[in-house]
This record gives sequence, structure tokens and C-alpha cells, in this order.
Amino acid sequence: MPETSKFMKIAVLVFSVVLVAVAVIGTVESAESNRLCLPVNGSVGNMSIGWHYPDYGDLVAESDLIIVATVSDKFGIWNTADGKKPPRYALCDYGISTCHPCEEFEVLKGDVARVCLRAPGGTVDGYTMNAAPVPSLEIGDTVLVFLMHNYDENDVYLSWYHIGSPNVFTETENGTFVNEYYGELTVEQLKKDIENSNENLEDAESASSLKFLPLATCITIG
Repeated sequence: MPETSKFMKIAVLVFSVVLVAVAVIGTVESAESNRLCLPVNGSVGNMSIGWHYPDYGDLVAESDLIIVATVSDKFGIWNTADGKKPPRYALCDYGISTCHPCEEFEVLKGDVARVCLRAPGGTVDGYTMNAAPVPSLEIGDTVLVFLMHNYDENDVYLSWYHIGSPNVFTETENGTFVNEYYGELTVEQLKKDIENSNENLEDAESASSLKFLPLATCITIG
């Protein structure tokens, strides 16, 4: 009986040691996993973006807002709902964007009261997120941008316009605007393209109305 009791004590002790070892290993692995998600040397990660480049005609037709704007400020912002710094363990999850408010702008298509262009990547609070390819804008730069209205998940209109390689044309010394994919473009030519696009849209809507009018009482379109 004493031997049995001694054996049971040893078994319980060994079992306890195993449990502790498993718990320690799990904690170490969890800590290591969390550590890998934390910023390293101030970096919260790198983003490689595969942009979609629509046909030029679609770019003109589908943009809700086309403007020529001059960057008046530049600052980084966290991609949180309020733009504020998230907890340290979530820094890499949210990431960073760079905002470019534009006090001076000319509207070529659409209507807007204020403009702030927002690009992926940037630096804020000592942390940096690298994104490429992304237009690099500085204060004083004038750009031609094709924009679509942004809405949050509650359908509330936002005045932060997201920019990328396809929809930003930078100004050249001779006053034209250039995009590495679409080439050079003048404001005068663009105004004509916008006018033609609007006329084509009106014609398409008119033809669509005539085409579907007899079926309007039977089906819902759109």
C-alpha cells in the first residue's frame, strides 16, 4: 500500500510537470505569434498593390468627381474609424494612410465643397507603413484626379477621396498632366472628353428607357 501511494504521488507529480510544460510552451508560442504582429523598428508592414487600370473612356465616364487640385498640407493618419492610434498589438492590423488636403481646386466634373486626397501608406506617431505603387505627392503639387464618392458602411458620405496610380495625373512643366499608364492629357482635351461622355450617357439612358419601357410594369431594373 505504501508503494502504491508513492507511485501515485510520482504519477501526479509527473502529470503536473507535463501540464506546466505544455502551458509554458503555449504561452511562449502565443507570445512569439503576437511579437510577429507587432511593429519592428517602427515599421507596421509593407503593402504591394495591384491596381486596376480601366479604359480611359471608362475612367472619364465612371468618375463622379474630376478635379485639378493643389496639395496644401500632408500628414499621416491611422486607418481606424476616428483616425487615432490603435492599441500597440493592433498597429499592424489597421495600417496607415497619408492625407493631402487641397484648399485650392477646380471642379471639371461633379460637385464638392472640400477635398482631401488619401493615399495608402505613410508615417504617423513614429510608425511607417510602406505601400507601392502609390503616387508621391508633396505640398504645392498640382494634380489632376479622377475620383469616385466614398461611403462608409452606414452609407454616410465621406469627403476623403482615395487615390492610387490609375487616377492621379501629375502636372508637368508645360502645364499638361501625365500618368505613366495613360500618358499626357490637357485640361482642354479632358473637358471635351467629359462633354462627349455626358452626351453618350444621355443617349444611352434615353435608349435604355425606350428599350425597357414596355416591360416596366413587369420587372424592376437596377
